[in-house]
Amino acid sequence: MENHLYYRTIKNINNPENIKIGELKHLLKKEISDLDKEIHEAFPLEVLGDDETVLKVNGANALLKYFSMVDAKKIDLIRTLENIEYIGFDEQNKNIILNFKEHFPNNKEDNLKATGVYEFTTTFLDQLFEINKYIRFCLKNGYRDPIRENLEYLMEKKQDVEKQYRLIEKNNKWYIRSLTSTRYNNYDNHIAIYLVLWAFHRYAVNGGDPYTFTEGYLSDSEIRLYFETAKTIKIEGFGELHFGALISNSEIGEKKFSLELSYRITDFAKKYYFNALPSLTDSIFQIQHGAKISTLTKRLESLNSIENTHKDMVKFIRNIGEIKKLSADSLYLLYKKMTNNTRQLSTSTKNNFKELYNENIINNTMTIIEVFDRTKEITIDIDERIQIERIYHEVLKEITER
Repeated sequence: MENHLYYRTIKNINNPENIKIGELKHLLKKEISDLDKEIHEAFPLEVLGDDETVLKVNGANALLKYFSMVDAKKIDLIRTLENIEYIGFDEQNKNIILNFKEHFPNNKEDNLKATGVYEFTTTFLDQLFEINKYIRFCLKNGYRDPIRENLEYLMEKKQDVEKQYRLIEKNNKWYIRSLTSTRYNNYDNHIAIYLVLWAFHRYAVNGGDPYTFTEGYLSDSEIRLYFETAKTIKIEGFGELHFGALISNSEIGEKKFSLELSYRITDFAKKYYFNALPSLTDSIFQIQHGAKISTLTKRLESLNSIENTHKDMVKFIRNIGEIKKLSADSLYLLYKKMTNNTRQLSTSTKNNFKELYNENIINNTMTIIEVFDRTKEITIDIDERIQIERIYHEVLKEITER
């Protein structure tokens, strides 16, 4: 995510400011997007109050400010291969360059040339032709002619294949960030932020504990947003429990728009802490990008179940509090989950954990909070951090079930 063309991180928000309901109007692009118009009709601001009503989500001002820094110029083109021309590959032999031959509005020329970024090139080559490995072999060995011959032949043979190409502009150059089906609903980051702020305000108005935006990782194509309530529950002999939420969305690929409840535990001296995240299957909602707006409405209604989930969390953490420390067996369980995680954690991150474990930097004389506080520093990658937070919850769940 940090390798995206536009990327911002926000942490340690001092004096989080509120916004007024009317400021949410600027998130939706009703004049140019039918989907945005439908979202506004299904989730109108008028039900939240008038334009001057204060939104009951602290820190929303910082969220919108940082989002504006990554909200780049984007277009979506639905095209058949007949209307796309293969140009070549970039100088690094990494990303494909395509020319969209149909007239492009507001462009001085009829054509638009764009270079693939992120995972577009691999997706394009494999999803449409299943030849990514072959093309990479040719690029590695400098075999340019076979690449052109094969791609031009295949693009002509499959000229009726129609897809959506998601483009982004930077420094007056266009890049192709994603290839999706034409059935893909563009529930983009601005819509996700609008819906979350809308839903959290309704939740607070109906008596729920207001959420505060505490931390964010935002790029031109993905977001990870952390929120937390002010409510704190003391777990005797263990620490303080704080309720939170993680919002995730992606405008590229098959990832879902989701809202998951999380929790943070700090020791009473507020020296050590860790965040934990239940399995994605336990999320408040997950929304596929092919979902209808009626599905969105039903999923957002799931926020009404937050209080019941919080009660279950309190009961769960009280059981953890009785254990306090991780035994040698439990530490080894953590070790296995960290080091056997071949997909979500990098080799360097796993090696960082192994060093802590093998050199006895984490051990069974430490409290659960101290162990997790120490191991949470083994990576700065946000997606790895989220995976580690899931592992914490898995470990805690397994040791309480023994």
